[in-house]
Amino acid sequence: MPFYSGQKVTLKEPPALWCWRNGRAESPAAGIRVAVYGEVYTVMKCWIMDDPRDPQGPCECLWLAELTDVPPGHSSPYPYQAAAFRPVVERKTDISVFTDILDRCKAAAE
Repeated sequence: MPFYSGQKVTLKEPPALWCWRNGRAESPAAGIRVAVYGEVYTVMKCWIMDDPRDPQGPCECLWLAELTDVPPGHSSPYPYQAAAFRPVVERKTDISVFTDILDRCKAAAE
């Protein structure tokens, strides 16, 4: 699923999956905030990570604007697997159902 910068996303289910680095999946370093199920995040960057040492092959990755802590020994934040996220559906508040009920009540009262 293609994501884009500025898009709101949330985890599909816990736990978060991050992409491989240096041929292994990394556990989060102490003190580094990681994605939490139920929270909403903003995509900062989306790209394909293609590390030949990664046994999973190419991986679509995300950087999240709210999680920019850089782990010790690294030059960038943890990249998360895009497959672990889904877009947030933002619905505009619509009160037409309630106004319709009120209109019917007013008509019945007259």
